[in-house]
Amino acid sequence: MDSELINGMRLPARLVVAMADGTWTAAGGRWKELFPPDEVVRPKLYSLNLMHQVNEKWRNESHPVFVGVADDHVTPGKLIPSRSLLIGELQGDSMIALDYRQEDEDPSVVFLNLEGRWVEVAASFDEFWLRLFGDE
Repeated sequence: MDSELINGMRLPARLVVAMADGTWTAAGGRWKELFPPDEVVRPKLYSLNLMHQVNEKWRNESHPVFVGVADDHVTPGKLIPSRSLLIGELQGDSMIALDYRQEDEDPSVVFLNLEGRWVEVAASFDEFWLRLFGDE
């Protein structure tokens, strides 16, 4: 199965498989174990169609409220929209993204916290999947 491309970036193989077998958007997950519990309000993983829609606009985003702010307290702090893809959300404006800056084939997974900083939750998509869903 060929991996999907969005904005020229290849989705991780495990994500493509999870979308194909229905476990991506149907999975329950250990959201409050992976993310700060007070930020997990309405967790949602985007369908492939929704990923295409939201990332069409995302690649040109420049507002600091969404792009984030770099600082010395969290990594990465700020995202580069043209090198990242939105894949879900914890609540309305608290998105989950793949960050492709360090690795084209195995991006890290980050989320936008309530302080407006992007925070890495997993060094790779496979790590994210295992920590969030394990053997579900």
